[in-house]
Amino acid sequence: MRDAIRVLHVFKKMDRGGAETFIMNVYRQMDRKRIQFDFVVHCSDPGHYDDEIRKLGGRLFIVSDPKSLISHLGDLRRVMVMQGPFEAVHSHVHYFSGFVLRIADQCGVPIRISHSHTTNEERRESFLRKAYRGWMRRLIGKHATSRLGCSLSACESLFGRQVPRDPRDQVVANGIDLPSFIEKSMAKQEIRRHLALPNDRQLIGQIGRFDPVKNHRFTLRIFHEARRRNPSLHLLLVGDGPLRSQTENLASELGIADSVTFYGATEHISDILNALDLVLLPSLFEGLGLVLIEAQAAGVPIVCSSGIPEEADMGLGTMERLDLGKNTEIWLEAIVRGLSQPVPEAEIRYRSLRTKGFDIQDSTEKLRELYASSSAVR
Repeated sequence: MRDAIRVLHVFKKMDRGGAETFIMNVYRQMDRKRIQFDFVVHCSDPGHYDDEIRKLGGRLFIVSDPKSLISHLGDLRRVMVMQGPFEAVHSHVHYFSGFVLRIADQCGVPIRISHSHTTNEERRESFLRKAYRGWMRRLIGKHATSRLGCSLSACESLFGRQVPRDPRDQVVANGIDLPSFIEKSMAKQEIRRHLALPNDRQLIGQIGRFDPVKNHRFTLRIFHEARRRNPSLHLLLVGDGPLRSQTENLASELGIADSVTFYGATEHISDILNALDLVLLPSLFEGLGLVLIEAQAAGVPIVCSSGIPEEADMGLGTMERLDLGKNTEIWLEAIVRGLSQPVPEAEIRYRSLRTKGFDIQDSTEKLRELYASSSAVR
């Protein structure tokens, strides 16, 4: 039997971000006798998924930080040459994918994929930053055999406005395991007891790393005003990150610490969602917002920023997008509407997400076909 196709994924670190979680969802579904994943990371701290990757048969290669550019590129080249052969290199490091794919091309890797997971567009960037972005975009254009994005907006952000006219471009939906979010194993009150969450409150939640892009300061200020009008509200913040302690301090300064639970990172996102009455996500920008797909599968109403692409809306009538510049009153009214929003039936939710391509099996098959095409390229 032919050896498994080996795919090398390039990330900063295998933590619980949206892109990392999506690739791990694919990895679990993939027939690993035919296609096996390895990972390059440049952060020496252990990642959330490191142990699981090894259990699934994958290898982790830690390379030097890109700040030491020459060493970093040399490490990447050594991995591709000495740990291969790799039939595909799948890069998830945004503009830096230009360097990664040029090396992959020079090493003879037949399938070279740049994958965009964000819509980040810097408004005030230096001349050097603009030059860097232009250079990396040209390198990606020259060396990528496929250019993927979690949304059309994400594709355009990294590859340019010619998308989707370039035949290499493709939107691959961040699929999820639909039954695990749609089918509720316990009633809401039972889940809250199990997770030690308040059972006599309306529970608003934000799920995501404590990074500037997630805009937790905005969440706390909006919640502060909402709770003044409705003292039965409680806020659940799920995740970890560099701004967690700063966010905890702000909750204390606003006098709402007793109504905010900092839950930390968890694998039990489906249980968390089934305990919530509303998801709030005022991100500055997102490539798609995987947690919003999960929330809609679970039937949880959403109030989010217009930094979320429209493609994240599954058409269930449970998601409201607002401009961050809108006044507080508009956000508060949206929260009130969301908390009284009826939940669509499970079958309707399943059919909607499946039709829009958000079943993890469909996403896995798209990537399987892409990786398997390496035999034809060779």
